[in-house]
Amino acid sequence: MNRKRLSQEILYDKRGWEPCIFCNKDYSQHSKKLWDMHHEVKMGEKLTRIKIGAGPETVARIHHWNAGYKIFRNEESGEVTKIEGMRQTEFIPVYMHCGECGEVLGDAEEMLADVFDRTCLQCFCEMTEQEYIWHQGPKQCSVKGGVGQ
Repeated sequence: MNRKRLSQEILYDKRGWEPCIFCNKDYSQHSKKLWDMHHEVKMGEKLTRIKIGAGPETVARIHHWNAGYKIFRNEESGEVTKIEGMRQTEFIPVYMHCGECGEVLGDAEEMLADVFDRTCLQCFCEMTEQEYIWHQGPKQCSVKGGVGQ
């Protein structure tokens, strides 16, 4: 058995012990495909959970940057002074986007991303030729030209 495959198997064994970083639910509430979608992270990025306003907790990427520096020249003596800027930390929210239109997915669409194949509800209804009304849920989408229309 090669080393990469062994490390992937260890990762999948470990996933039952820790909550999902994206939605904070445990592995039993995910399909394998959804678990993989929620754990797609670029190498070297650090993640944390943040709360924006009164909304739910969400995942954020931690980004450190320097504010730069300023150079001051003393006109009398000609001395140059370099003052370092402050180190800043920024939390950038991570959202899942629709594979068709690029819009940000809502909470319900994120949890059904494996079923909807990473599309928003509107694109899913269009692909399956269902009528989409923005205030209705997926159970209320109706087939165009179907019975009762």
